[in-house]
Amino acid sequence: MAILMVARQIAEDPAVIRYAYGLDERFDRTLVIDRQTGAASGGAGELDTNGAMMAAKIKRLWRANGEFPSRVTFAG
Repeated sequence: MAILMVARQIAEDPAVIRYAYGLDERFDRTLVIDRQTGAASGGAGELDTNGAMMAAKIKRLWRANGEFPSRVTFAG
């Protein structure tokens, strides 16, 4: 069964960038990425598998384009 996750940027500051993400655009989870290290964490702690996949895609786009994307779609 395929999944569709969507993330949208909700906040940023010099240290971190925050995304709301979820399955089928429910945006019920939070992802925080450190701008210096690229380390990702969940809004309430550790990332689950879906969060780790979304973080990896966001970081790939960041490295390729030099900017954090405002919106990301992951289909798997």
